[in-house]
Amino acid sequence: MAQELNITQILEEYGQYYEKNGQNLTRLKKAFMQPSETLGHATKMVTDDTIFKLANNIFNPVLQAFQKSFTPKGAVEFIPNPIELRPMKIDYKFFPTDIESSWLGFLGGDSSRTIENWPIVKYMLEQYLVEQAIEDKELNEVYKGVWEEPREGVPGLSGKSMDGLRKQLLDGADHPTYAINIVEGIGELNEDTIFDQLEMYDKQISELYTGKRLIHFVAQKWVRAFKSAKRANGYYFIDSADKINASIDFTQHVVVGLPSMNGTKDIFTTMTENMLHLRKRDLDKVHVDLQKHDREIKFLIHWWEAVGFGCNKLVWTTDATVNAARGNAAPPVPEEPESTEQP
Repeated sequence: MAQELNITQILEEYGQYYEKNGQNLTRLKKAFMQPSETLGHATKMVTDDTIFKLANNIFNPVLQAFQKSFTPKGAVEFIPNPIELRPMKIDYKFFPTDIESSWLGFLGGDSSRTIENWPIVKYMLEQYLVEQAIEDKELNEVYKGVWEEPREGVPGLSGKSMDGLRKQLLDGADHPTYAINIVEGIGELNEDTIFDQLEMYDKQISELYTGKRLIHFVAQKWVRAFKSAKRANGYYFIDSADKINASIDFTQHVVVGLPSMNGTKDIFTTMTENMLHLRKRDLDKVHVDLQKHDREIKFLIHWWEAVGFGCNKLVWTTDATVNAARGNAAPPVPEEPESTEQP
């Protein structure tokens, strides 16, 4: 296991002593960290339940021609749709005193501060733990995550803290009575054919939703490829690339790239109202349990969270996406039959 706080290279380069030389937080530079983008397209809900219970309904037709006899017609069936929240946590420990005799000593404290109030403690919480957890969740959990029972006493693996949206798509596709909508014949997304694939995919969604704001979610590279295809086709009179958008023409539908889907050829569609982000207590109010034992600082943070879909019938995906979630190869795109007409 890596050291909780490794400053070996700092000591080797700058010496094993602290020298006050104007250094401050602006000297600590870090790479871009991925913010939470996927959940920005979801409807946030706070609940006290660990299983958020929803129901979907099936309505059968009721309208009929008039006659004097009473001829009842119609049926309603309610289908349970529970979304299970999972507990997740952050556990971290380190010795703040490790930095005192180093260039990083400016993050230490003076005689008026107890060790838990040193700047390094706040830095570790805000700049490392919080931002890293947000990145971990976006890249490993909210789409690709598959929850797995942790082994007691062993740190959990990345991507195993919750059931992400890809798992929800697979479960929805396999639902015996109320499955999500599966669009066939699109195949895996391909940069050379992405424009036609997305238009073909969109046309297989019922015209009932043409005027509704549906979002086709894909990895970020596919949005760029889609826009590039729009430009290459020359269908638009534009004076700058900024005017090329990712909308599906003649609809209210739009293609959105998610960092959480990067590395996949998946696509799924729903609306913001139907994609739910559930939290047990507001994450802004999650309690940080900071403990000091001798000279060691520990952070203990935990909360419950889940993502899911409110109604399966407001979700679309492709058979290729479902097959990829199952670990199977995508079906080939059917070829057009050769013409048998004689010239």
